[in-house]
Amino acid sequence: MTKAEIYWLAGILEGEGCFLLAESRANGRVYVHPRAELSMADKDVVQRVAVLMQTTVRAQKQKGHYKRMYKTTLYSLRAAALMERLLPIFGIRRRKQITKVLQEWRRLKAKPWGKRNKGFV
Repeated sequence: MTKAEIYWLAGILEGEGCFLLAESRANGRVYVHPRAELSMADKDVVQRVAVLMQTTVRAQKQKGHYKRMYKTTLYSLRAAALMERLLPIFGIRRRKQITKVLQEWRRLKAKPWGKRNKGFV
């Protein structure tokens, strides 16, 4: 990514993005992983973010009279790498949130089972 793309992406994710420690279940176990996602009605913006994050865009089911929403999500190691790369650009609140997510993920990485992500979702 170019410097301009990094700053553009940081701006969009600062305002509209979500950074969290998510859980997924497989084979009776619960795994935790960092997740960075963007969900908004502007398909072109979500598509540009997806290109930069090398992800796909999913159209979410339209609810009632609301506009259709589009979503792109980055998981696990790639999400953590993006968070670390954008961390210095973000404001104080986002930096605290992302730092907390990454610290908890690193702490739990060796123990990927159990519900240990309360307070992050």
